[in-house]
Order: sequence, then C-alpha cells, then structure tokens
Amino acid sequence: MADSARTGLAAQSAALHGGHISSRVLVEESLARIEATQPTVNAFRRVRATAALAEADAADRRLAAGHRLPLLGVPIAVKDDTDVAAEPTAFGCAGDFPVKRTTSDGTSAGPLLPAPGGTPRTFPPAATPRRMA
Repeated sequence: MADSARTGLAAQSAALHGGHISSRVLVEESLARIEATQPTVNAFRRVRATAALAEADAADRRLAAGHRLPLLGVPIAVKDDTDVAAEPTAFGCAGDFPVKRTTSDGTSAGPLLPAPGGTPRTFPPAATPRRMA
C-alpha cells in the first residue's frame, strides 16, 4: 500500500482486512509522519508510540485470528478533550494532568475510548436545544 499513512480510514481498514498490510506497519508509518511534521505542524501534545505499537501488535493478532471490526488495527488520532484509558484529558491546556478517573458528573470512570476492540462507554445524549424543548 503506497504511502498508507496518508490514505483514509476506509482504505486502511480494507487493506488490513484483506491482509495487504499490518496494523504495525500502519502505526509505524503514522508515527514516522508525526515525527517528521511535529516540529512545524505541532499537531500532537502527546504521542503514545510505545503503547500504539503494542496495540497494533495486539490488533494484528486479532486480525490473524479472524476478528473483524471496522477500525480494528487502524491508527487514529484522538483530541485531548476525549477521555482515553490511562491518559490525561487536558483540553489543549499546558501542564501536567492526572489520569481522569471519574466522569464530569462524578460517576465512576470507564474510559470513553477503551483498549482496542473493547466496547466504548456510552453516555446519555447531550442536552441540545432540540432535546430541551
């Protein structure tokens, strides 16, 4: 897959499911692109390289075992205003932030984005003007 780090999610997913590329290769290419562009673009506050490679290896094992989920093995970037397991939620602010253990309403924290292949925690719909009427 030529220049796979620049293809979209659907193309990467199809290539993974077709056995044309591994998740590890996609993650390595993505990490290389981040490293090459970070000094000028500065798009990432945190890069979980070691964890991402370990998660890619786990995804490759699951794919080899026949598991199929739409984004299994596809590297994605997550804004730091979204809770991720074992990561701080900093909302773009400078400084050190503890790993968030509870949700904004004080209930116990399951991460919004789980480990690869897990089930996301669901929350009630946001209160939008349409819902508030």
